[in-house]
Amino acid sequence: PPIVASGSNNVITNSTAAYFGNAGITTHGPNHTVAFCHVHDGGLIGLDTAGIYTGSPSDHGAHYHHNWVHDMAEKCIRGDDLSANMTIHHNVMDNCGEPRGDVRQDGVGLIVKGLGHVVYANTIINCKRVSRCMPACGSPYKPWDCHGNSCPLLVVSQNENTLYFNNAQYNQTGEYCGCSGKGDATYAGGHASGVYNGTAAQMKLVNPNEMDYRP
Repeated sequence: PPIVASGSNNVITNSTAAYFGNAGITTHGPNHTVAFCHVHDGGLIGLDTAGIYTGSPSDHGAHYHHNWVHDMAEKCIRGDDLSANMTIHHNVMDNCGEPRGDVRQDGVGLIVKGLGHVVYANTIINCKRVSRCMPACGSPYKPWDCHGNSCPLLVVSQNENTLYFNNAQYNQTGEYCGCSGKGDATYAGGHASGVYNGTAAQMKLVNPNEMDYRP
């Protein structure tokens, strides 16, 4: 990735990541912030990519806000397996999996696995597969998450205490969430409110084709 935060409590702001192979901005460790960044035209090499990425219990507390992520080969913003306590707000995610060829049919605007997230005031449009993915099943066992004889505790019901509110998204939800179809529409806890589902035209944004996403 062109931009990586390690350690803890780092702030990445007013940065651009563009025309990169896999992930654009990656955070490892607790309580990192990514804000006011422009991430675009990524995922040019490899699969299972994302514009802004984190994922593991040790990476808890990520704060992603006021970012513009667009024209990714697959996912735009991703909290991967066993993510915890992320706060994601005031981001625009556009053309996730489009117009590039999404060979895995995995174009997702926002995916958050794990638990304890707060997600609000985001705009998500033009995603190849689904706008929002919030798995409700248990987190799968993956041996690469283990170190020696130590493996992280798996989450029985992902997103059971995640809050998702006041977001605008294209009305593609629940179709795919990485756990055999059990996902967004029935995610544990059901704490979704104030969600506007509609196309970019129905959202009456000023001019999304020219990257003007004002209402």
